[in-house]
Parts: sequence; C-alpha cells; structure tokens
Amino acid sequence: MGIKRFFKWNKRVADRFWEKCGYSDRRLYHYYDAKVRSLLRPGMLVYDVGGGGDCCYADAKEQVGDFRIVGVDIEDVRIKENAKVDEFLVADITKEIPLPHGKIDMLTSSSVLEHLSDQTAFVKNARASLKDGGVMVHVFPGKFALFAMLNQIISNRLARKILFFIYPNLKGANGFRTFYDKTYYSRFLRLLEENGFTVLDIQCNYYQSDYFGFFLPFYFLSLLWDAFCRLFHIKNLASQLCVTAEKRPDEEVE
Repeated sequence: MGIKRFFKWNKRVADRFWEKCGYSDRRLYHYYDAKVRSLLRPGMLVYDVGGGGDCCYADAKEQVGDFRIVGVDIEDVRIKENAKVDEFLVADITKEIPLPHGKIDMLTSSSVLEHLSDQTAFVKNARASLKDGGVMVHVFPGKFALFAMLNQIISNRLARKILFFIYPNLKGANGFRTFYDKTYYSRFLRLLEENGFTVLDIQCNYYQSDYFGFFLPFYFLSLLWDAFCRLFHIKNLASQLCVTAEKRPDEEVE
C-alpha cells in the first residue's frame, strides 16, 4: 500500500467513525452564513473581504431584497472569478479599504484574518470605513488550535507541500501564507474593544480532528484534545471563532 493510499484509508475510517457517532460538522461556516443573512437589509452596502471566487450569502437577495456586495481581494485573478458580487476591488486591506470613510453597512470575511500580517491595521481601517452602527462578521481559525500551531512552527513552503501531498484536492483553495497574529479569543476581543467596537456575539468551535484524519492515532488523540478544550471551555484554544461586532460612534469612544 502506497503512502497516499494509506492516508486515504485512514481518512475513510475516521470519517466513518465520525458519522457513526452521530456528530455533525461543528465548524462555524454555516453559523457565519446564517449570521450574515440575519443582519442583511435592503439597500445595504456590504464589503466581503478576501472572498476570492465565492460569496456564500450572495443569493440572500432573493429573500432580503436588493443590497450591494463589493468583493475585495489582494489578488485580481481570484476576485474576478467571483460572479456573485456586484463589484470587485483589488486592495491590501491592512493598508486601506478603498472607499470614502463611513460608507459601509457591513464588512464580512471567512477564513481571511489569519492571513493578515497586521490585524490591528485592518481593524482600524474597518472602523474608518464602516458607518456608525455598522457591523463586522468574521469567521477564522484560532491561533492556538493544534493545526494552527503546527502551521506556525514549520515554514509556509513546507506546510503547503505537506497539505497538498495529503489533500491534493485543496490545491488552489488553501495554502496561502498564514500569520494568525491576534486570532484567539481574548486578544481579538480586546483588539476590537480597543478600537471602538462592541462585540455583539462570539461563537467558539473546538472540533479540528478532521485535519488529522489522514493518520488514525493523531486523529483519536486530537479528538481527546478537542473534548478536553470543549468540556472546560478553554476559549483561547478554540479551533475556530465567529465574531460579530458593531462600530460605536466616535463620541462613545474614549
């Protein structure tokens, strides 16, 4: 049995075990999608940052009414593939969000913040771009998740090689350079509060074991770790977070 076939066999066993246990996917992408949809209103201007080739809530116009989605990405090739947005802009959001200040109603991102080298600069830019009372919704992996710590220990080039060797189907969709910066519960909340945001909602996910499904001993050890973190609500060790925050008016910010 070749090494790739061995990994695939392990993954199939891990997936069957998970299904027989009756668990659903606890990751927060569905929660993020539902949260954004619940906040959408007709006439809104929404910036989806780092969305690349997709925007999961674009079809909400059928239920909500017309609103405008602007996709923003640092690479023009990826964003131009996204036919779901009304407009696309190429920009580095840690330097500038290209719009006159105070015009955006909502700003969203999915698995983007971990790729930003300066999250403080991004949050400051987001505050400047949002209207008073405007909201942000972000879903992102936690800095101290097991897979994230491994990603920080080894070089990005090596991480990409390992990822694509084990999961070749992820080529083109993953493997971008990661920084993680302040992407853990206590620090990200403090970052928002320090920059004039009120945190409206935050959800933590502790399940990450499918990353290690390629080798069953790693998989079951990871399940035990996930269960421990979840049992004791160790939020700084969450594998994923979904945060909703509202911009406070300038007069309320010291």
